[in-house]
Amino acid sequence: MTQCVKAICLKAVDYLDNDKMLLLFGAENGKFSARIRGVRKAEAKLKFCAQPFCFGEYEVTEKGGRYIVTNCTEIESFSSVSRDVDAYYSACAMTEFCSAVLQENQPNVELFIQLALALKYLTEKQPKLVLIKFLLEGLKSSGFGLTFDKCDSCGSETFSSLSLNLTDGGVACNDCIGTGAVYQLTAAEVSCLNMIDQTPYERLNVLKFENRYNGMLAALSAYVEHLIKRINSLNFLF
Repeated sequence: MTQCVKAICLKAVDYLDNDKMLLLFGAENGKFSARIRGVRKAEAKLKFCAQPFCFGEYEVTEKGGRYIVTNCTEIESFSSVSRDVDAYYSACAMTEFCSAVLQENQPNVELFIQLALALKYLTEKQPKLVLIKFLLEGLKSSGFGLTFDKCDSCGSETFSSLSLNLTDGGVACNDCIGTGAVYQLTAAEVSCLNMIDQTPYERLNVLKFENRYNGMLAALSAYVEHLIKRINSLNFLF
């Protein structure tokens, strides 16, 4: 059975002598693995689609529950992210997040849209700012969303500080922290995260936070690690 799947390549690993195994994220198919044959040969015509971040219409054939890529039409390579260190590792963190949060063959159209948008804007805006926006949107689409204008436990909108609840998820004020693991946010981080959360990708350039990106990324990294999985690519951004 052959089908065409619009997908983004999350990961590519060498396989046997000339092949690669791809981890693809399809808009309607979710995450799935597919083998692409002969792509490591110098003259391989499909070499472009066996690169991480490639967004294409992949033609895949299923045989015995396994997928083989037989052709691909490129939609967007997003190759420009490789020209900037922060943009590259931000893109790696995005694809690693998707790989960690997605279940095999379980669609998540909203997360796919967020990934495509974030990759598009990575080289047009401050990369770390785009990554923070993606993580906030990605957490929402995966059921771990955060809000920064009130306490998730008591609903209070007047608080001296907020903390990320690393045990149960969400945010809590000082009165509702409890005994679980927490990551305390500064007042400035709460304000910045709230602004990023409410700003669309295309308008992120109006936000100027100077040296606050690493603090926000560290907080989100801790949150994702406790609730989902450690995102190793984030370590290269601090």
